[in-house]
Amino acid sequence: MASSKIKKSGFGTLSLALLTAVMAACAPPQTAETEPQVGEPTAEETIDPGAADAGDVADDYEQLIGQTVTIRGDIDEQLSDNVVRLTADEGLFGGENIMVVLPDDFVLPTEEGGEDVVANRIQVTGEVQRFTAAEAQQYNLQDEVAEDEERPLIVAETAALSPDAGELSDNPEQFYNQTVAIESDDLEEIAPNTYRMGGGLTGGDILVLSEQPLQELIDQGEELVITGEARQFDLAEFQEQYNWDAEQQQEIAENYADGPVIVAQEVFPVTEGQQ
Repeated sequence: MASSKIKKSGFGTLSLALLTAVMAACAPPQTAETEPQVGEPTAEETIDPGAADAGDVADDYEQLIGQTVTIRGDIDEQLSDNVVRLTADEGLFGGENIMVVLPDDFVLPTEEGGEDVVANRIQVTGEVQRFTAAEAQQYNLQDEVAEDEERPLIVAETAALSPDAGELSDNPEQFYNQTVAIESDDLEEIAPNTYRMGGGLTGGDILVLSEQPLQELIDQGEELVITGEARQFDLAEFQEQYNWDAEQQQEIAENYADGPVIVAQEVFPVTEGQQ
């Protein structure tokens, strides 16, 4: 599956898709031994997602100042090395361009030897602030963003690549050892705490490993967001942790040895916090 591309710097417009949720800051990237968070996200301060119409929030966002939100969507414009603009088409900030300051250590992957970004869809979690001239100077933004003054700004504490399952399975080397956030309604348990994620119309299946059972969430029939580290398959390492029997080892190795593995850190329904 071909990925949408943007330049690492400069301006460009892409087709946009954004799903938002209000929840706590995502945990920093964790090792496979850390128990994932499963179920409803927690929040430092909880906002009723239905408290405001989606189209009104960006213009009347005072209620969100100081709140932590999580949004997923395509990058519309890259304003500087660590500042991008996302456009929401549903949920909080619906239909609005939202400026996001990315963490300093977050880097969009590019094609080898080039500047084209191979994955422009991201998930960010951070505090909603008010964009002012002081922020424009602090983040070295150009004069073109003057119209954004007094509009919402999200200062991201964490960020993750958010490809669809097909993009991950088709180009796994672009995502290895990075945190990804993937939406899926096609999960099936194949061994204890071990799941098959469908790769969409063109991609192959993906192995998902979770310290906590996900079957209860799967049985609800909702689309889930799986956030975790994309890893290469390592039978010895994963067998030791997940204790597959001989038959399971053989089946998993035959079906998933050449594809990516997601070691889940957080799993929750897409509809949690969705307007």
